[in-house]
Amino acid sequence: MTEFSVLMPLGWLVWASLAGLAFAFARRPGAGSMRVATGLAATWALVVLAVALVGGGDRGLDGGLVMLGGRWLGDATALGFDGLAALVAFVGLGRVARQDGGREASASLRTLITASLGALGVALVVHASDVFGAWLGLELAAICAWWARRRGTMDRHQRARASSRDALALVLGALGICLIFGATADLSFEGLAGRVAKVFNHWGGVQRFVYTLRDAGEALPEGFVVQAKGRIVTGMAGVSLLLPGVLSLSAAVLLRLFEVGGMRGAGLFVRLAAVAATLRIFVTTLHAPRLVNEPYGWAGPIIAIALVWAGWSLWRAARARSVSGLARALAQMQLGLIVVTLVAAANFYGHRALADRPVAPRMELRWAQFVGDEAVAAALHALLSTWAACSALAWLTRAWTRERIPLADLEGIVRSRPGWALAAMALLAWLAGAPLTPGFSAMVHTLHALMAHSELRWVLVACALGWFAALAIVARVVWMAFDDEEREGVPELPPLRARGRVALVLGLVVLGTLWPRLPMQRARVAASGLSYGIVSERRAEWVGEMRQGAGLTGLESGPKSGP
Repeated sequence: MTEFSVLMPLGWLVWASLAGLAFAFARRPGAGSMRVATGLAATWALVVLAVALVGGGDRGLDGGLVMLGGRWLGDATALGFDGLAALVAFVGLGRVARQDGGREASASLRTLITASLGALGVALVVHASDVFGAWLGLELAAICAWWARRRGTMDRHQRARASSRDALALVLGALGICLIFGATADLSFEGLAGRVAKVFNHWGGVQRFVYTLRDAGEALPEGFVVQAKGRIVTGMAGVSLLLPGVLSLSAAVLLRLFEVGGMRGAGLFVRLAAVAATLRIFVTTLHAPRLVNEPYGWAGPIIAIALVWAGWSLWRAARARSVSGLARALAQMQLGLIVVTLVAAANFYGHRALADRPVAPRMELRWAQFVGDEAVAAALHALLSTWAACSALAWLTRAWTRERIPLADLEGIVRSRPGWALAAMALLAWLAGAPLTPGFSAMVHTLHALMAHSELRWVLVACALGWFAALAIVARVVWMAFDDEEREGVPELPPLRARGRVALVLGLVVLGTLWPRLPMQRARVAASGLSYGIVSERRAEWVGEMRQGAGLTGLESGPKSGP
């Protein structure tokens, strides 16, 4: 069962190949055959989702699994992303498979290719054994989004801007990988962490030559000066390549993650792949203390970029004029908070025990592993919550003849269709993290992960202010919708036949409110033991202790604040 679960996502390669062949050799494939192919692909996505849910707690994956000559890795985290990507593909493919015979066959084929490439890209990122494989999967998911954009409604200038951003991300990613390989001569996740530590140790080993040249000056023999300068240049070479490489690669991942767009369809595949790449490359691999923390680390710049992005998204939410625009801006704010939470997790994993603490170093490190896994689980929970709310809102707005419903129309919608308005505003409150919604649980876990780290509490204040601002924006929209003041210019609304959609959406909100711990429990299973790397015997021991409850007693008596 374990090997079967890990290898199942490779079936997307078969679907993508068959779809590509059909596109190449059949100019006008029959609509019936396309519906059959799309239905089969949707069925396969459902099977992958079911296997991911069942196999996520398989103890054979506690320490990770290596297959296909070490090129394909599997664990609970990979299965979790497989299931989420399969769920996204199933939603899109299932909708196409149910279309009538009048649908254009080429549109069904494009949807099949897009879903197959996107799901395969996410699978490559989470199952890759090295940085290059993860970056390749990310770019494959980006190709899927590019294909969807090419056939979409964007004008020529919008396509040119998107293509320029794609080209910049591609170049930055390739440059970062080349620089990291030049510094470490290794890109595998198994050996990269040790190589990074070796680079910094080499640089630290030649500091005595720097101090000697600085203090002794001209009193040293000429031969020693030449030798010392050579040692300094050799020790500095690795660091001077590694740091720009890490920053360049992180910029490429952030460009993919913060791409302007919604949290559904092809854009969601790119964001899933970008979150998985951040988790695999930076959080669980490049978490050496010197590389994460100041003054050399990538954590500071990424936090700054994420907070600026979240603030810009809030500004766009305040100026939004449509329901979909407001939802998109709130989802982008959540993406910024997710990135900040992942950086906090990397800070915990890169934590070093402090000598001035009255706590045993072993317990200090165990505490860091525990809260690091909790931070990863909080980020995964927030990602799942944001996607669910955005997808439900997009599905709800399709009940109208248009998807861009102006916020000014909500007053008329409240009076004529109160059920639809209640469901839409509940989903907007969900995205803002309002109390009594499923988004509140995700926001609380995110803030709790930041609160545990003493050096990131200023970020906690910024995130809390952003949360209150989002709540205020949504409260203003609700107040406008229920305002008794008569307004002129409210258009006549088209007929709506979506009582089933409204009931399902309200049921989803109620279900998430009554059982908020369920998604967090699944996220904890996926995040357990990531601090030990992808394949490790110690990781299996750690997960076993977490499942049995052992170790939690000691952790509870450990330090109450972060490093």
